[in-house]
Amino acid sequence: MDTVELDQVRKDAGAAYLEALERLGLHPSALFWAKDKVTNGFVLVLATEMFDYKGPLALSKLLFKAYNAAATPQEIDPFVVRLHSPDHAIIRMLDGWKNLSNLKITHKNGVPIDPSVSIQGVTVDDLEFRPDWVYLYNLPPKKGSIELLRRWRRFQAAVNKLAA
Repeated sequence: MDTVELDQVRKDAGAAYLEALERLGLHPSALFWAKDKVTNGFVLVLATEMFDYKGPLALSKLLFKAYNAAATPQEIDPFVVRLHSPDHAIIRMLDGWKNLSNLKITHKNGVPIDPSVSIQGVTVDDLEFRPDWVYLYNLPPKKGSIELLRRWRRFQAAVNKLAA
């Protein structure tokens, strides 16, 4: 795996993005940067229950509206935000990956390596992740539709108020 570094501007913007989402009432299950091996660019992975509840189109529209109203950091173009359900396989596969820095690899392609080498990141479905790129990874228990509706309306109202 090549050494890939996330610049400080993205790190700070990602943290500000999470704060903005929380302030608007969208409480993500996960938010982290990943390097897309296909496009060779960074994407901000956002997993939220609203993906399943209202769908990616409705969610994207509100995120764009929030961006246009300057309610989210302008350094994060909505086109680099990759939306996922907390139930998507790629998100579920990462349960516990926050502790990658504590794991050790013993073989790479069948060749033994120095046991003192720590994993710097992992690649899943052409996305490379590193533990220090994670802002939030907390998959909560499922909520009922009434609670999800209440959260959606709160988020929608907050964005619409700022966009007005």
